[in-house]
Amino acid sequence: MIFDLKNNEPTITIEGVHIPEFRAIWEADNTEDKSVASQVLSYVYHIADHSSVYAKQSPSERKRLVKEAYLKDELSDEMEELMAEAIAMYKKLQTTPSMRLLMSARNACEKLSEYFDTIDFAMLDDRGKPVYSARDLSTNLEKIGKIVISLNELETIVAKEKAKAKQIRKDAKPSAIL
Repeated sequence: MIFDLKNNEPTITIEGVHIPEFRAIWEADNTEDKSVASQVLSYVYHIADHSSVYAKQSPSERKRLVKEAYLKDELSDEMEELMAEAIAMYKKLQTTPSMRLLMSARNACEKLSEYFDTIDFAMLDDRGKPVYSARDLSTNLEKIGKIVISLNELETIVAKEKAKAKQIRKDAKPSAIL
């Protein structure tokens, strides 16, 4: 486990500090109270962790909201680069096959949402026929409920998987890990 939530704030764990990408952020922060590193690590958590409270936002909205909430200081180019590397590593370390499926499903749902938002019944094709029909829209809307149920089921599976992994690490004895 790389982060723990304490008082609803992500806090890096001992294991997390030893990951080179996270240690580099900590060491690159020259402030006395490590406030920049704390901001950057909070940003990394909320951008990369699928269980963050921001996870259900679209990627662009998520970045905007998390940046407003956590990045109070202007970051150096070096810190921006370290932050990007930490995000990539965190995603790699926490991602299981079911989590990859969940992220793909969320991305597909975003695209589906955009599709429904842009339907224009007045749009005509090259032959003057309507591009979208109310009947097709109705049929597709009926199927949305099944998609939402499937997405919720996948989120439950991923949450259980993550809780199980957390419990295993919590119960592991140091000698059992070595």
